[in-house]
Amino acid sequence: MRRFLYERICAQLKKELPDIKYFDLWNENMENLEQGIIFDTPAVFLEFDPISFSSVSRGVPRYPVVITLHIITRYAPKRPNRSGYAPEALQHLDLLERIERALIGLSGEGFSALQLTSAELDHNHAGLQNHIERFTTSVGYPASHGTRSSRMMIEP
Repeated sequence: MRRFLYERICAQLKKELPDIKYFDLWNENMENLEQGIIFDTPAVFLEFDPISFSSVSRGVPRYPVVITLHIITRYAPKRPNRSGYAPEALQHLDLLERIERALIGLSGEGFSALQLTSAELDHNHAGLQNHIERFTTSVGYPASHGTRSSRMMIEP
């Protein structure tokens, strides 16, 4: 189900925000930047928080899933001037809101509507900013994703 969620979220973001240039699973991607950046920005990395399973009906697992999105943008060092503001310095804020709008309410077979639960702006950055958006959903394995009842029907 994690793969299905990953693919569904990426497909939705690609459809709604074609300006996002890179998608992947999170792997502490900001740790070794001195060796060079190996992805284009803006980039979205998905991280699955630890999952606690529980069974509800007939042993079919249903569980909450927290998905952390790491949205990596380039820092635009242009500062607002005395007479107004520099819109290009705030484009990352627009991108975050567009991502939120694209994903809030997204649902599919086996998972309930995504809910935005928290957001953190990166205020301690250098060349790249790592903004964090957290979504939660409730997941249950439908028959097409390998539940016990579907396996029992095909086993002799």
